This record gives sequence, C-alpha cells and structure tokens, in this order.
Amino acid sequence: MGDRRAQATAYSGLGNAYHALGDLDAARSAFQQCLDLGKEIGDRMLLASVEVNLGLVCSSQKDYKTSLIYYQSSLRHAKKTGNKLTVCKALSNKGICLGQLRDFNGAIASFENCIKEWEDIRENLGNEDNLKISIADLHTADYKLLASTLLLAGNQVEAAMLAADRGRAMALKDLLHHKFEVKGEYAKIKQQSAEIPSRVSNFLDKLRVDPTLTTLFYSVIDESVFTWVLSGSHLNVTEWPDNGEDFWSIMALVDITLAEIRNDILQQGAGSAAEDRLLLASETDSSFEDIFDVQRSKSSNQSEHATGAEKPSFQAIREAALRSLPLKPIDIGNPACSLRRLYNILIKPVERHIQGKKLLIIPETFLYSLPFSALVDDNSVFLSQKYSIQICTSLETLAIISERPKREPVGGAPVGGALVIGNPLVGRVCRGGKEISPCELPGAQKEAEKVASYLHTTALTQHQATKSRVVSHLVKASVIHIAAHGDPSRGEIFLAPNPDLTRNMSVCEALQQSMILMRGNKELKSISKWAPFYAIGEDVKLTDEDIKQIKEKAFTF
Repeated sequence: MGDRRAQATAYSGLGNAYHALGDLDAARSAFQQCLDLGKEIGDRMLLASVEVNLGLVCSSQKDYKTSLIYYQSSLRHAKKTGNKLTVCKALSNKGICLGQLRDFNGAIASFENCIKEWEDIRENLGNEDNLKISIADLHTADYKLLASTLLLAGNQVEAAMLAADRGRAMALKDLLHHKFEVKGEYAKIKQQSAEIPSRVSNFLDKLRVDPTLTTLFYSVIDESVFTWVLSGSHLNVTEWPDNGEDFWSIMALVDITLAEIRNDILQQGAGSAAEDRLLLASETDSSFEDIFDVQRSKSSNQSEHATGAEKPSFQAIREAALRSLPLKPIDIGNPACSLRRLYNILIKPVERHIQGKKLLIIPETFLYSLPFSALVDDNSVFLSQKYSIQICTSLETLAIISERPKREPVGGAPVGGALVIGNPLVGRVCRGGKEISPCELPGAQKEAEKVASYLHTTALTQHQATKSRVVSHLVKASVIHIAAHGDPSRGEIFLAPNPDLTRNMSVCEALQQSMILMRGNKELKSISKWAPFYAIGEDVKLTDEDIKQIKEKAFTF
C-alpha cells in the first residue's frame, strides 16, 4: 500500500515492545527506521516523539552522549511544532542525561526550563481542575529531579529545598487564590513565577529570626527520604536510608502504625476516653488511588518502558504489609514499637539540630497521614511532650498567607473569628453503596467546646455542624478546629445534613428546591426524564400525574 505514516507508527510500536522486553538493540533499530520514515514524510511531530524514544533507549544502553543528541534534536522539532508536552519530555530527559554525564549546571538549567514549560501549561488551564491534576501527576517529579541535582551539585541546600517545595500544594494555592480571596499577593506570585524561590527564601529569613522555632522539611526523592532542618542561621539536610535499609519498609511502617493506633482505640472500648473517628472507604473500593502516590514512573520520562519486572505500587506494598503482619498492642516501652521506630527514622537523626520548643513540620506523600505528635523516643517521651508542633503542606503556602495584612485580635478573639466543629450528627448515610450510621462522638464535642471557650466563640456541634454553615464560616475564619468523623485517605470530614433540604419540607417545596439546582440541565425539562420523582427526606412518590399538576409551579418560582 505504500502508507509510510502507518509504517512509521508500526515501527514505533515495535520499538516500544522491544524496549519493554529489554531487547535494546532491536528497539533502537525499530525506532531508527521510524525516524528515517519520519524524515521522508517530513513529519516534525513524529520526529520529535521518536527522538525522545531513541534517547531513552540510548540512556538504557548507557550511551548518554548519543542520547543527549537525540534529546536536543527532539527539543528543536517540538518547539517548531508548538508541542509543549514533547518539549517538557525532552527537557526533563535531557536534564537526567546531563546529570549522568556529571554536567550538573546543564542539568539544573534543563530542569528549570522544563518546570517553566509545565507551569505555563498549567496556568493556561484556568479552572479545569481535572486537567490540572493530570498535569501535576506528569510534572511533579521534575521538581524532585531538580532538587536532587542541586544537592549533587553541592552547596545548594536551600535551593534544593525550595525546588522540592515549589511543586507542592498546587491545589491549595489555587483555592487560596480563587476561593478565599488571597488574590493580590497570589496574582503577583503567578505573574512572576521565576521569583517564587526568592519570595519563599525571604519567608525563610523570617523563620530564622525566631530562636524558639525549628522547621523540619521532608521530601521523598528517588526512594530516599530527605530531611531539611532549619534552625536559626543553620540549614542542614540528611538522607534516609543511608545504611542499606529498605526504603519501602518505612511506608509499610507508617500504615502499620496507623492501623495499630486505630486498633488500640477499638480495644479500649466505648467506655474509654478515646474515640474512633475514622470512617475509611471499603477495602474493596478501587474507585480512588492514593493521591500522595507520586512515583518517578509518573515523571515526564514516563514513556520509557520497563526493562524488567515492574515495581509494585506504594498502595500494593502497603496492603501486602498490613496483610502479612499481625497488629500488636501499642507498647511505647518496647523498642520494637512502631511509634519508636518511626521516631528513630524521622526525628532522631536530626534531633541534634533542633533548637527551641516549637516545631514546624512540612511532610510529604505517605508522611502526611502520620501523627507526628504521637512519635515516642527511647525514653517513652512523646514528641508532643517535647515540642509544640505545627504541620503545613508547603513553605510557599505559609509564605502566601504571611503576606496578608496583619490585624490585631480584638478582645482575645482571633481576627475573622474562629470556626470550631465538634461531633456533627451525620445520621444514616450511603457510603460505597452501603448504608452506615456513624456513632456520636461526645469526646469530640467536649474537645470542641473547650477549644471554642479559649477562642471566645461558640462551637458548631451536632445538628448545627452542617456543610452550609461550615462553608459560610470557613471563608472568614482565621482559626479552624475540627473534631469529627473523617477518612484521611480521601481527605474527607463528615458533617451533619442540611436541615433546610431534609426536614419540615413539603413535597412541592422539595421539588422546587431540587429544580432550582437541576433546571440548568435541558434534559430534565422533559417530564419523562424526571418522573417519578422522590422528594428529599420524604417517603413520598410522585407519579406522572402529580408532576403534571405542579409542573408550572416548579418552573415559575
């Protein structure tokens, strides 16, 4: 047939298959034939793509100089065609290649250009959150690659920390901008993205002034946990594991610790002061992934095919560990206690650098769910007994918030007020296709009322803690405290249902309220599409005839 484009596509597929099987010579030959056909037909987009694949094969063969030539050629073709995704892949893989050649300055420049391209793409997505999440999955690893390269280059400890921080909490920063009116300073930061490191660096200078504060910044990079310690004028970084320990074991240990804590609460029984506030999704529910599962395989060099057995995912390793190890009662006096082991991994190696009585902890990935305050040292002293602990998602988030105008508290109450939530009465709800009735949390209510008294406000408890009330207070509150059922794996809290929609409402009123929400959908304007209709909170079924009688009222309120 003489279809050269189809032939090129076939050779590209063959190259990918051979690469996945580990036959690098055959993969290189197939990609080369695809490249030759691409040159014949003059398809620059095809050339840019296949040159990235050829570069990856050459890198797998340790032929980094040839690999670099292919990446540079791919970059030229991708820029001419305006294909930003291929530009990003070429820049990222070029940076990796330069790092292998020990050209750290060149690698740093390549990663920085790659990140700039990714951020330009993300900026142009506006409010398309789903697309932003996909883009974040693709390029988060490039911030880590930049951070690790800065460390390898030497004497760039702070720059490496700022690079690792820059890729964090993007959704939260969007919310600060779009939802909570932190628009002035945030807009400036977005317009001058190149100045973000200096802005956060200036914020670090403010942290250094406080002699009672130490900041611990954690970052997971290429199967290692890096810990930056900022205390006064000193900034140090340590790496774990450094003695051949199994990196994957720390993730399993975190999950085992959380399971043991929950099991310990359940074993204490309902009569104890402890309460089980977790409402976890069903173990068989696969409708969501671990949102902190950021692996190098998701980086911009994701087109590289594995040449051996695929590494198991974070989630698979966690689940396997929990199934294989029996949960033990927590005994903080036992050296094998998971809380003590985590203390020795995460805190003890940097403890000599900690000054003062305040800790600001910036965790990452699987460490977000870890209750640092419960970690215990070899003398059975909890971390929370030694220090006042604050947890935050990123340094940049704190920097943005700190640039807002400061106002002094009035009468002891925080400016903007405080939002305190305790023991929302959820009632019967459907979760994962099953009906559940979360128990009441009297301890959470007492906790909330006590906190509210310190903050000179009234806690939202029981039926008052509805979503509508919480959201209305949320945008104004400067202090927020929540004691309720939740699912940390999804980042969810459970609130009381809105009584305006579920109680004391006639059938007609329920229909009107529902149609206010639904009338924007053209399909619902057809009677056949929404009859019979069940009124919210009522055991009343409306027939076609009932709906016809109130149709005009429903659409003319």
